[in-house]
Parts: sequence; C-alpha cells; structure tokens
Amino acid sequence: MDEKRAILNSFIPLVDFLSQVLGSYCEIVLHDVTEAQESIIAISDKNMTGRKKGGTMSPVAQKVLELNQDQNYVINNMEKALQGKDIRSNTYFIKDSGGRMIGMLCVNIDISAPLALRKMLEDLIAFPAALEPSATSSNLEDYVLLIINEALRDSPISPVRMTPDEKKAVIKQLNEKGVFRIKGGVSEVCLHLRISEATLYRYLKDIK
Repeated sequence: MDEKRAILNSFIPLVDFLSQVLGSYCEIVLHDVTEAQESIIAISDKNMTGRKKGGTMSPVAQKVLELNQDQNYVINNMEKALQGKDIRSNTYFIKDSGGRMIGMLCVNIDISAPLALRKMLEDLIAFPAALEPSATSSNLEDYVLLIINEALRDSPISPVRMTPDEKKAVIKQLNEKGVFRIKGGVSEVCLHLRISEATLYRYLKDIK
C-alpha cells in the first residue's frame, strides 16, 4: 500500500465516529483530492448534499482547495445544499510526508434551522438598524459581532485570503450598517479581517 492510500485510509474511521458524535445535522466527507472525478472515498450515512462514495467535490470545496493550498484547515465556509439548505463547511487538509495535498476531511453542518430561529428571534425583538443611545454595551457588542459574521458568512474565502478589494467590499457593507460608529467596532472588524486600524481607515477613505 502506498503512502497516500495508507494516510487516507487512516481517516476513514473518523468519518463514522464524527457522524455519530455530531448528530443528524452533520455530514462528514473524506476526499482524495488527487482523484478529480471520483474524489469521495468515504461519506457518512447522514447525507445532506445528495453525494455518495465515488462522487466529486462540490464547487465550494473545489474553490476552498484551490485558494488554501498553504493552510492546514479552513472553517465556516457557507454553501447551499439540497432543497436550499444552508451548510457551514469546515475542511481539514490532509498532506503526505512531503507536504503535498492529498485529501480533505470535510465537516458539513446544516445550520438552516438555527438561521431560521435567529430570523424569528430578530423579528420578535425588532432589533433596530440604527441603535438607540440607551442600548447597553453588551447589546452593542452583540450587534457588532452579528453584523460582522453576517458580512463574512457568504464568502467562500477566509479573511486571511481576501484581496484588498474584497475586504473593502466587506468594510463598505459594515460602514453602511453603522458598525464603525459603535465603540469597539473598529477593533473588532480589524481583528476579523486581519488588518491594522490604519489600513481600515485607509480603506474607508477609499470607498467614500
């Protein structure tokens, strides 16, 4: 047995293990990325994307692989699955002893129900777009994190891989929602986008 096959085979038991641990809203997929047309070598029974053993990678998985060759893992990529389900995909990259990419272990979580619940709660709370001066510090911090996560949620690219133009697009969206008028908003955005405050202010100047 060659090294690649031995390494990938060692991950196969993890597929069923993680599926049992994480439950029915989670799909586990093991890919051999050197086999473009039949990359799936193991997939959990709890299948939400309609794929099976011997199938190919999803377009989002292909994009993640293409853009993250030098990473060990990527988390929280969003994609749409069967029946419009919202899937949060997390990928661990498997490499051989020479550092060559040979596989991916993907943990796909169906977050459709939590998103629907969040939408229902937002409607019930009627959280205002423009926060009132009486809003508490805790509410403001929660609002900032909520808006930042929403802005980053639909991008298949992690912030560390974003181009300046892609980061400017996120910053423009956050600026329109008033994030930078809230105390702590600037530092939180800088933390999530992996940029300095000087860079953020320069981007703000560019988009105005």
